[in-house]
Amino acid sequence: MTGRNAHMPGFPPQCDSKDPATIKELRPTSRNKIIEEKVYRSWIARNPPDVTEKGYHAILLDRQGDAIQANVEVCEKKQFNTYLIPGRTYRISGFTCVPTNNWQQTLENKTSLLITSFTKFDPIPPTGFPNHYFRFISYNRLPYKVVDPEDKTRKEYPVLTDYIGCYIQSGEKEEWGNPNKDQMVLRRIEIQNLNRNSVELTLWDDLGETFPKEKIDALEKPVIIAVSSCKVTRYKAAFDIKPPLQIVRHPYKDKEQEKMRNKIPLSKLLTETPATHTDVRFTCKGTITGINTSREWYYPSCTNKVLNNEGVLTCKIHGGLASTTYRYNFKAYVADTTETVMMTFFSPKADDVVGINCETLINSLPDPSPREFPEKLLSIIGKTHIFQFHYNTSSKQTTVDFILDDILDKPETPKEIKDKPSGLPATPSPNLIEFPAPPLPQIPMQPTVATPQIPPFEEESFLQEENEPGNAKTLHVYANKIKARKQPSTQVAGDTPPTTQDELSQTSSKGNLPETSKPGTAKRQLFQEKTTDGKKNKKE
Repeated sequence: MTGRNAHMPGFPPQCDSKDPATIKELRPTSRNKIIEEKVYRSWIARNPPDVTEKGYHAILLDRQGDAIQANVEVCEKKQFNTYLIPGRTYRISGFTCVPTNNWQQTLENKTSLLITSFTKFDPIPPTGFPNHYFRFISYNRLPYKVVDPEDKTRKEYPVLTDYIGCYIQSGEKEEWGNPNKDQMVLRRIEIQNLNRNSVELTLWDDLGETFPKEKIDALEKPVIIAVSSCKVTRYKAAFDIKPPLQIVRHPYKDKEQEKMRNKIPLSKLLTETPATHTDVRFTCKGTITGINTSREWYYPSCTNKVLNNEGVLTCKIHGGLASTTYRYNFKAYVADTTETVMMTFFSPKADDVVGINCETLINSLPDPSPREFPEKLLSIIGKTHIFQFHYNTSSKQTTVDFILDDILDKPETPKEIKDKPSGLPATPSPNLIEFPAPPLPQIPMQPTVATPQIPPFEEESFLQEENEPGNAKTLHVYANKIKARKQPSTQVAGDTPPTTQDELSQTSSKGNLPETSKPGTAKRQLFQEKTTDGKKNKKE
């Protein structure tokens, strides 16, 4: 692999330039170039299940992040498998640039390298090279990567695909093929994108054998997996070009918006994979067209399902039970304008559909039997509701069915109003102590002072010593305070009638106030000094 035979006939000439070229500068007609590359990965090309080796290939990366495919003839594989080791970096010369072969094309680059016995690999430091190279494609673009064998007009194979997603699960390795002909080992892996669309990745031969299933399953979820150079094929049936469902996972607070959340035709939901829509609630306006009478419509329950062992009711947790409760568990056919599906109804949500809870319905029957459907239950046939439901992912049946979550058009239960509405008289507080209103004497126009009867709890703050100067007050202010406090209360028989406005206009001075103030109690002056000139109240 030296250049000593470069000028001999049939051998490529020596490189004239010592400056390395970039991958973008290479063309199928380029000659005498030197490149500095990192071996990103290498593999043996096969066409499964045929185990015949078709070639030895590698992807090389330069410091600019561009990639190019290098090809080696199978007969020269042993000569280069010690060089084309992923992670190694070399200064490469003596190669030939050729047009990219369309069969198992891994890159969009139209130029590839042909490695021969005259190619030289000189190790260099691995500084400045990228660690990875991917050109990921989205799920909805995968159908365009399918090679249709019946399409005779197609002349070019699509470039092999890079894909990224969340690792869901992987199967055990399997043997595939005829043992009398060709047989290989494969392993299937489920990858899911953010829209919960799943694809199946098949690893053949060495990749399937060496896949570290146990280690990956033990990792903390979610696990992100990226694969490169994959061939896209149909799975069982023709690849259906369809956009992913637009899913809203969080419920709306507005009830009308919630009725429209994930409202998808039933015919569309039947074509989806239930496992890709775990814990997603869908809605539809449908009609109950029938009930599956081949199974029981209720079951005895405790905290778990109760088993009937020769007439003895037994719970797995509590053992034998003297009595138990009953819960709905029946299947009904629900149809929208596109399709009819099977839906399972459980208590307590089924109570809203039947109109009565299971326990009450069974107690009303003279001889209840889980195999005999009462008229009350059969009467739900023909009813139309807005159903909210989810996929039954735990079912072992191959047919797709659903489980009811809620009825979104059920009438709302009116709330009990405990407080009285505005406009009605307020109810007296139970903590309020009612005192009869003090009688206000009629006072003549002359400056004569009348003595009001003041409740005991007002005496302390209202009365003052007679010998305190400047303490004459108008009692109509105090009366207004009493009236304002008692006005919200409802008058009952035996209470003193409310004081009239005319009585409030009369004034009084302190001349005849009794000296009944409690001794030894601190007193404060309630009213500012005012002359007893018989002025009118402001309300007058």
